[in-house]
Amino acid sequence: APRTPSNVASRIVFAVWWMTIVVLMNAFTGHMKATMMVRPEPDRIDSMKELADRENMKTFIWKGTAYESLLRNSRNVPEYQAVWELVVRSNGTFDTNSLYSEANLIAVQRGEAVIVSDATTMRFHVATNCRKLRHGTFYFSREQFFPHKFAVALNRNEDPNFVATLNQR
Repeated sequence: APRTPSNVASRIVFAVWWMTIVVLMNAFTGHMKATMMVRPEPDRIDSMKELADRENMKTFIWKGTAYESLLRNSRNVPEYQAVWELVVRSNGTFDTNSLYSEANLIAVQRGEAVIVSDATTMRFHVATNCRKLRHGTFYFSREQFFPHKFAVALNRNEDPNFVATLNQR
């Protein structure tokens, strides 16, 4: 039967040996857990051209907006025409509530669909549904294809002090 060594030097070597084994086992299991948790980055779509190249991608767009008009009526930009064909093929024009439905956001999260919209609205809807969408991430394309310019219309008889304050940046 195995026994612990009787002299001090042998006990020290024995203790160091087992401590080394324990440390190496913990390091190995920690490394194994870390590598199992890392998921590969999905293929990103960072431009309208990259989206146009994905012929089977479901593409959703906000119904009745400038996005829809731009894509539907752009005859001279081949990428926009191709993306509009993806929208038509997917039956992908939705009103606001339907566009950001849980089912559509899950499809986007799984990489099965794309929502063409502005980043601010998308961030809002993802944030309000984040408890339901824990198991994944969202990303926004690097290319901003339709920059938003905001304008405010005022009555001509508005108080000039208010207008001056409003026009300050």
